[in-house]
Amino acid sequence: MASVRQERGSDMKRWTTVAAILMVSVFAGSQLVAQTALSEPPGLRDEDGKRVVSLYGLYCWASDLANPDYLDLVKATGFKLIGSPVRADEEPGILVGARNGIEVAGILGFNRYGRTMDLDGFRKYVHGAVRRYGPGGSLWKDHADVPAMPVRFWIIWGEPGTALKPPGDMMPDEAYAKGLKVAHEEIKGYDKTAKIVAMSPIGTFGSLPSPEYVDKKRKIMGAYAFIRGVHKHGGFAWYDCIDIHPFSQSLPSETAGLGAMITWLKEECRRHGQEKPIWFTEIGFALSYGPRTPFNCTKDQAADYMARCLALSARHGVQALTLTYVNDQYSPRKGWYLYKAYGLYKNRKMRPAAKIVKLMIDLMPDPKLLEVISDGANVGDAAYRSSDRPYADSPLHAYTFRGRNSSKVTVLWTEGRPFMYRLKVAGDRVAMYNRELLGGIVYSKANGSVSDDGLIKVPVSGVPMFISTEVTPELEAATRLYLGPEDYKKWKPIEGAED
Repeated sequence: MASVRQERGSDMKRWTTVAAILMVSVFAGSQLVAQTALSEPPGLRDEDGKRVVSLYGLYCWASDLANPDYLDLVKATGFKLIGSPVRADEEPGILVGARNGIEVAGILGFNRYGRTMDLDGFRKYVHGAVRRYGPGGSLWKDHADVPAMPVRFWIIWGEPGTALKPPGDMMPDEAYAKGLKVAHEEIKGYDKTAKIVAMSPIGTFGSLPSPEYVDKKRKIMGAYAFIRGVHKHGGFAWYDCIDIHPFSQSLPSETAGLGAMITWLKEECRRHGQEKPIWFTEIGFALSYGPRTPFNCTKDQAADYMARCLALSARHGVQALTLTYVNDQYSPRKGWYLYKAYGLYKNRKMRPAAKIVKLMIDLMPDPKLLEVISDGANVGDAAYRSSDRPYADSPLHAYTFRGRNSSKVTVLWTEGRPFMYRLKVAGDRVAMYNRELLGGIVYSKANGSVSDDGLIKVPVSGVPMFISTEVTPELEAATRLYLGPEDYKKWKPIEGAED
C-alpha cells in the first residue's frame, strides 16, 4: 500500500501539474521513511523481537478487576496491562489480574511525601512495595496458588509538575528529582531488571499548562519545563522510561501537537545521552469534565480521537499507553463531586471508545510500523474533492502497520475537511473497518470495489479507517449478505453498522 492517486479530472493540464507536485512529495516522504521513520526506538522489543510490554494498557485501580462485570469488559477489550497503585486494598485485584494474564505496572506516589520532603518515609514506602509486589515478593509467596506476575514497571507519578508542592522555595522539579533518586536506589537495589517510568507531567499545546509554563508562586511547571528541570538536577540517570500525560481536552491528539511532543521527548533524552522508551500513563478524552466544562466531545468523537492517538503513538514508537479509565470518575471537592466522564465502560457496556480500542487490539496486537504514507501532510489540491468549495485544509495521516497473522493494516484519517482519494492495495481484496463497521467489510476485484490496477476509493474524514490485507471467507460471506443479499429478507448488518 504505497501511493495515493487523484481521481482523473477533465482538465488534464491541471491534473499534470498536481500529479507532478504529488509525485515529488511522495518520493521525498519515501526517502525519509527509509532513513528514519521505520527504525524503532530502543527498548521496545526483547532479543527475540517481541514487545517487552503491550502498547495497549488501561489506567485504573487494580481493585476494579475484582468486580466481575469490569473484569469481563477489560478482558473482552483485550487489555493485558493496567497501571494501578500497589497497596493492600488493591491486592485482591492484583491477584485477579494475575489469574487472568493481566500485568500490573505499579504506581508509587511521591507527592504526599514531597510536601514535607520526607525522603526517609518515601524510601521506606518504596522499600516495602518492591519486596511485596516485585519478583519473589511476599504477595506471590503468600498466594502460591496464583501464577506470579510480579511488577516489572514502576511508575513514579502524581503529575508532579502541577500537584507536587514542596516546602519553602523548592520547585517541583528539584523535589521530584530527589524522590526519584531514592526510588531508583530502592527499586534497582532489589531488582536490577526492573524498569522505572518517570516524570508524568500533564499538559500539551492544546491544554493547560502549556509545555513551557512556569509559575514559581503557585509551583506549577509545564511538561517541558519540568522535565528539563529534573534533568538539570541529575534525574536522567535515575529512570528507564519517560512518561507524560498528554491530555488535549476537546482536541484530537495530533491537532494538539502530540507528534511534536514525542519528537521533543526523544531529542531531550538524546541531549542527555540516549533515547528512552516513552509511556503515556494517563491519556483519554472526557465527554464532560465538571461544571466549567460540561461538554468536551461526543462519545463517537472520543472513540475517533482515541484511535487517532493510539495510531499516532504507534507510528512514533511509544512503548505503552494506559488509557483512562474503567469508569467515569467523581473527584471530591468541598461540598460536591467533580464529574469526569472518561469511562471506557458504562452500564456494563463498552462505550464506542472501548469498542475501537478492542478493534485495534484485534487487528494490530503488535502494531509495528511498516510504512509512513503521509505524516500529517496537507494534501490540498491532490485530493479528489467531494465539494465544489475550494479548500486545502486536509492534513492526511496514513500509516501501515504489521497486523495479526502477518497481515498489513493501513490506518488513515484527516484532521481537516473530508475528501476522496484512491489508495493502492496489495492483492485483489482487503477488509475495511471503522467504528461503525467493527465487523469489517470487503473491498475486492470480484465485486468491483478494487480496480484492475489495485486501487480502492476511500472517503477520508476524521473517522479513522483501518484497511487490512487479511480477508476470510466468513468476512466475504458477511459482506455479500450485507451489500447484495440474494433475498432481501435474509439481509444482515455488519457488526457495528446498525448499533
